[in-house]
Amino acid sequence: MKKTRKIYCSRQPSKEKTVKCNTAINYISQKFLLDFSLIDSDHKIWGFENLDIPKYQDLIKKLSDFCGMLWQEILDANGGKSEGHGNNNHDCGLDKFCKKAHKRLEELHMEDIDNLFSLRLSGKVRIYGIREHNIFKPVWYDQYHGSNNACLN
Repeated sequence: MKKTRKIYCSRQPSKEKTVKCNTAINYISQKFLLDFSLIDSDHKIWGFENLDIPKYQDLIKKLSDFCGMLWQEILDANGGKSEGHGNNNHDCGLDKFCKKAHKRLEELHMEDIDNLFSLRLSGKVRIYGIREHNIFKPVWYDQYHGSNNACLN
């Protein structure tokens, strides 16, 4: 017959002490990573399928340049028309996007997002995507920034 053992504790754990664990990752100090799972390749204006080979090659080069950077460096980049007065890469609230963009997000079942992140590749070329922590998920390739075919109003 087995003996039953009793375990005694000399003192009760303090209710005031709690174990704290910082699970939040500060993405700003992390390297830029890519996830291509959300690419909209079918859209007739902003889809990635519309790119010719030279544009694809340029896109891959620019994205690979971002991959060597910290998010802080990406967020600090400025230039273009408002040099010194704005960031090339930033969050864009959905209120800034045109009706076609809203409709397309619904078609992609992505209407629950709050914003898209804009990466400036060159003068008028932007990639809009979702940033989750330090991972950027491209959605659209907008080569018409500032024109009637642009994602933004």
